Amino acid sequence: MASALFALSAMGEGTVTIPTTKSNPFDCSKVNFDQVTYSANWNGNNIDYIGKGDIVSFDLENTEETAYQITFDEATILEEMEVTLVILNSAGTEVYNETVETPCTSGGANDWSNYISITSAPVTPVLSTGSYKFEIRYGAGLWEGQENYFACNINNIAFTAVDGGEKSETVETKGEAMLHGANFDKENSTNDLYVFTDAADFTLQMENRDVEKTPCNFTFPDGTVYSDGINFKNNATGTIVIPAGKKVYALAIGGCSQSDSENLCYLYSVDKDGTNFFTEAIGQNIKDNDVIGTASYVIKADGTAPQFAYLDFSDSPATSTISVVFSGNNQENVWFNIYYTEETEVDEPSDGNDIAFLHGANFDKDHSTNDLYVFTDALEFTLGMENRDINKTPCDWIDPNGVDYTDGINFKKNAAGTINIPEGLKVYALEIGGCSQSDAGNLCYLYSVEKDGEEFFTEPIGQDITDNSTIESTAKYPMFADGNAPQVAFLDFTSAPATSTIKVVTSGNNQVDMWFKLYLSKDAVTGINSIQSSTATISTAYNLSGQQVGQGYKGLVIKNGKKYIQK
Repeated sequence: MASALFALSAMGEGTVTIPTTKSNPFDCSKVNFDQVTYSANWNGNNIDYIGKGDIVSFDLENTEETAYQITFDEATILEEMEVTLVILNSAGTEVYNETVETPCTSGGANDWSNYISITSAPVTPVLSTGSYKFEIRYGAGLWEGQENYFACNINNIAFTAVDGGEKSETVETKGEAMLHGANFDKENSTNDLYVFTDAADFTLQMENRDVEKTPCNFTFPDGTVYSDGINFKNNATGTIVIPAGKKVYALAIGGCSQSDSENLCYLYSVDKDGTNFFTEAIGQNIKDNDVIGTASYVIKADGTAPQFAYLDFSDSPATSTISVVFSGNNQENVWFNIYYTEETEVDEPSDGNDIAFLHGANFDKDHSTNDLYVFTDALEFTLGMENRDINKTPCDWIDPNGVDYTDGINFKKNAAGTINIPEGLKVYALEIGGCSQSDAGNLCYLYSVEKDGEEFFTEPIGQDITDNSTIESTAKYPMFADGNAPQVAFLDFTSAPATSTIKVVTSGNNQVDMWFKLYLSKDAVTGINSIQSSTATISTAYNLSGQQVGQGYKGLVIKNGKKYIQK
């Protein structure tokens, strides 16, 4: 497949400013073509001959914080095809990715003139003001198997501001990362790529270096020891690789020559994201110390100029690489202090749908199978079941507070149930309730929980324990047949929310009837945590709803922030 890139300069300068409307669509002269398979081009206000694998993109400048409905007109002689619409923020992160079907518009084999309007794309999230890239990616084409084939023509691309959409909130936080000898990770580095601990994943690509010869010790005049500096050969390039999602707005460089004060060195050049940011006016390979003394950033062997450069990128932060070259009379020992920002997600305010409940009362038998249980009013959460008969679940039970969870979901001993999390949602905590299906002489317990495929909890006493006294006295989350422990577990995932699956296994003497509460925001977890961290005296007990209870109450209670079974 042929590939080409048509630069903006060839197709028209500038970016598309949004919002637009359908009556004021994009100026298609500002389009970029990438991965061109046929002869994609701009013809008047039409984008013609777009083929399989092609990407049409626009640089966007959003001037209004809002959600958008994306529309465009399309003409194709294919019976059906698909285009994928993608929006990337300034850090290159996708904030919108939706595939749209486009029907045939042709009146005949060569009819490419009959355009129809495509309005079926889902509304975007609320986009903050700033810079974005909008891509239209093509996945089908004519004449498959030939080197050149094409799919459709498009025009009248527009973003129309609309109400609604989910706000994708981010906050930009500042950080610092230092690359020097004290955090140089020799074990995981190579001669070409230097790795550092506690440096926010920044790395340094080195040119013509031997990892065993670096770093080299030096001490600053104020007594600060950065043991060690990173050794740079004269005129060799070191390239700082910036992790995805981070922007470097300034770089401080310190160092000294490896020899006496008669052998001076200097910073020769700095490239930012592949473009020159600084080049020393005196030139490269200067050996005359008097001339070097006039350089902008001089490196002395006696350490009197440890910070010889502070480079301010705040007007246009670096997002991919920063390349540095030193020159002069010797090798240099150098450190870098990197000042960066990073966009991080902010939790959405609660909209009332911050808890999902999986239990018998909302179990949807009509749409479930033996392998996959479906629930109504549960935000599309499902439960993958192992070796179950849908007609035997769920099973009735009432907890000791008198709450009827008609019904519990029946788990066989040692069988796994996997909660499937809908795309775009996060689970910050999981509350599990349940009881053994038999009399008090047959206890069960929560054996293990996996979050996104990784172990989160495993019962230390092991699996297949049938000794009731061991289960009752030792297991972290025992389950009793008389309902004395309806909440068998509260698992807090707030430090790393689950995003794909939560797998649960129970064990013990019998089958178990269970329910699951899923907390979908940090705010939803706060109430539970505030009860758990209560400063109440040991004589004060609370039930799981935070209500104070007396000594006659039976069941799971919270005293002094810890859970106890009160009988």
